[in-house]
Amino acid sequence: MGVARSILVRMFGRPKGVLGRLGGLIMARTNREYAVWVIELLDVGPDENVLEVGFGPGVGIQLLAKRAPAGYGLLSALRVIRGNRKAE
Repeated sequence: MGVARSILVRMFGRPKGVLGRLGGLIMARTNREYAVWVIELLDVGPDENVLEVGFGPGVGIQLLAKRAPAGYGLLSALRVIRGNRKAE
């Protein structure tokens, strides 16, 4: 694996360490506008259940948690996160 590919995998593919955190920040900034748009299109109400799969740095799931506290995010087969955790 080349150096550039290794860096990209650590940032975005399987995030680890400082590069993983940097990749998460980049994804959060660049994808926030799209997450807001999609969530507005869904028109999720407070009594609805939501499942977001593969939510990356968590921008969309944080926005959803404000609208539907009973939602869940599925990051991987091993980690399920309740949406009503402290929404920032």
